[in-house]
Amino acid sequence: MKSYWSLLIEQLKDFNYMLLMIFATITLFAAFYDDSKYAFLESFSIYFAVLLASLATAGCIYTKNSQFLSLKEEIQNEECKVMRGPMATTQNILVKDLVVGDIVVLEAGDKVPADCVLVKEMDMFVDQSFLYHGETNMEKQCSNDGVNDDQNPDAILYAGSSIMAGAGHALVCCVGQRTIYQKENPSFDMEEATNMTPLETKLSNLEKVISRYA
Repeated sequence: MKSYWSLLIEQLKDFNYMLLMIFATITLFAAFYDDSKYAFLESFSIYFAVLLASLATAGCIYTKNSQFLSLKEEIQNEECKVMRGPMATTQNILVKDLVVGDIVVLEAGDKVPADCVLVKEMDMFVDQSFLYHGETNMEKQCSNDGVNDDQNPDAILYAGSSIMAGAGHALVCCVGQRTIYQKENPSFDMEEATNMTPLETKLSNLEKVISRYA
């Protein structure tokens, strides 16, 4: 994650801010040839406004990035139940420790930790609306040795979806950045987020006011 000072420098390198500071500098030099005692105050007011807006914006971005990292770490520290070893013993592990080939044990209320294929299920219904809008109660069935292939069973579970009912075992196919959600949403990153918070919106409006004033 970028430091606060790096974010502040990036803000000060913004074209609009640089243009304002150039105008303020020109105005400051012109103030030396002005008979008015307070001619330089206009330049200082622009410097102050640009610095204040940059400090606030950098602080807002830094705070948002810190919160994102905390949330990401919290998600990664969630536990899931898997079956491992020659005896297929059930154990709890961290989501970040999941590997392809693990058998995940899922039941109602669980969140799917990775992209999986069902190998055993019982009346399983899944909410995957975060990925496919409207699919809040999708039935999931594993292939039963070809007996139910004519029903075109859906045995795929996507990371992040929620188990609404039923239970089952699933084989992990993709983890981390290789899951479908991460591939289809590469912008889900703290440095590439485009949604502006209310504070960022106000700061953007402040920047426009400063530009008009200059």
